[in-house]
Parts: sequence; C-alpha cells; structure tokens
Amino acid sequence: AVITAVQVWFSTICIINCWYFEYYSVLLSELWADVSTRFSQYLSTKNMRNFLLSLALLISAAAAAQVPSVTVENAKGETVNTKSLLKEGTPMIVSFWSTSCKPCIRELDAIYDALPDWLEEADFRVVAVSTDDSRLLAKAKSFAEGRGWGEDYTLLFDKNQDFMRAMNVSVVPHVFVLDGTGKIVYSHTSYVPGNELELFEAVKKCSK
Repeated sequence: AVITAVQVWFSTICIINCWYFEYYSVLLSELWADVSTRFSQYLSTKNMRNFLLSLALLISAAAAAQVPSVTVENAKGETVNTKSLLKEGTPMIVSFWSTSCKPCIRELDAIYDALPDWLEEADFRVVAVSTDDSRLLAKAKSFAEGRGWGEDYTLLFDKNQDFMRAMNVSVVPHVFVLDGTGKIVYSHTSYVPGNELELFEAVKKCSK
C-alpha cells in the first residue's frame, strides 16, 4: 500500500511537472516570438531611419558641393549667373560680407594685403559677395571700390540675397573655399586675425 501511494504521488508530481513545463514552454515560445518580432521591427525601423538620414546627408552634401545657379549683379551693374564663376576652372575664395560687418571688412582687407604673395604660390580667385540689399547697393559698390577690392577681387552684389540663401549663409562673414569644380572644401564663419591663413592653406591643397 505504501509503495502504491508513493507511485501515485510520484506519477502525480511528474504529470504536474510535465504540465508546467508544457505551459511555460508555450509561454516562453510566445514571449520569444513577440520579442523577436518587435526587435526585427525595431531594426527595420532603425535601419530605414539611418538609410533615409544617410541619403538626406548625401543629397545635402551633393547640393552644397555645387555653386548654385542664381543671378547677381557685378561691379558694372550687369546681371550675371553665379554658375559663370566656374568657367575658369580655378579654385576660389568666396566671401559673403556687408558694409555693416566690421569682421568681414577686416578679413577681406587681410586677404587683399596678402594676395600678391599668395598668387605667387597658387592660381586662384577671390570673390567678394556683398549681401547688402538694394537700398545699400550703391554704398556697397562705392565702399568696395574705395578699399581697392575691385582691382583684384571679383565683386558681386547679392541685393536680393538669393546667392546667400542658396549657399545656406545666415550670418556674415561666411567664407568658402571652392575647388575648380565648385566643390566646397572649406568654410568658416566669423573672423579673428590669422583665419585668412586657413583659407590659403585650403586653396593650396586644391591647387596641387
């Protein structure tokens, strides 16, 4: 009788354990399936987000690497397209400035003073783009000519600020170095003495 009772007890325990094992196995399987699905969705979402972000950055970089096609005015009052800057195929420094921006003027003066020596080492141009609006256009032209910039710089006047917006310029000074194909290889905003040397170093790398 004792043996029979033990056998019954042992059998009962086995049945219960089997039931619990089956129950938790199913539960764990369902839980794992749910976790796997969620994780796959997360990876898919994350990868898609990363892909879209990378694509956006590539498109942005490609757009920024090209001189935009907008119209501005030159020193003679003629309307020119900014794409014409690429015709010579030489590197250039493009400086966005305004008559009210003292750091802009100091930087352009520093470049102007160093330019004769620089041109002995590299073939490039300096393009000074005034961002003054149409009300200050005459003042900007007179100011640039008065400082002698017209002798060695290509002077452009972006009175509608179309070029400025197309180049994502929000503050001045904002200076770019472009290679001969119009690709932006360097840029900086603001100015402290010595920054012009960084521009020239970037120009020399383009000229190699």
